[in-house]
Amino acid sequence: MCVSYKELVGRGWKDYSKALELLETGDFYDAAEKAWSAIENFRKAILVAMKIPYDVAKSIREGVPLFSRVLEILGYHSLTRMYFYFSSRLHTLGFYERIIPEEDIARIIRSEVREWLKKIEELLEVLRKVDLSDITELLKELDKARQEALKASMRYAEIKSQIIDTITKSLQSIA
Repeated sequence: MCVSYKELVGRGWKDYSKALELLETGDFYDAAEKAWSAIENFRKAILVAMKIPYDVAKSIREGVPLFSRVLEILGYHSLTRMYFYFSSRLHTLGFYERIIPEEDIARIIRSEVREWLKKIEELLEVLRKVDLSDITELLKELDKARQEALKASMRYAEIKSQIIDTITKSLQSIA
């Protein structure tokens, strides 16, 4: 699936507008999820703008670490922190758990989310000149190494268990 970063930005602003509409009707928790959707569309847009395939950008396992790493390397620590703040306050504690007070959700959406989206949109103008398309192969290598490490870790645990079992059995005869 090929999605442009401009399309993702458009989706993001549409979701943000819908979040504002939901706030006006008093549907605070659905507004929180729409605002989160806007944020996620902008996160994906950053990666797609840098020529990272949409399938990678949309993935939580690969896309979120890449997004946060890009922002951190550029020195945008506050944007990274805000992304995870929104994930917690709007998505998890807001929409799913419904424990964030409605007035907090409204304030976060109306001011903090809007400001974050604008900053990300400005950053997009710079990052669209970056080409990280080669990163896909490195991600495949990383995944392969992760799988090998997991297998080795499981084998390590298995051998440790065998050692303990052998010691236990040997010592049972004298206990």
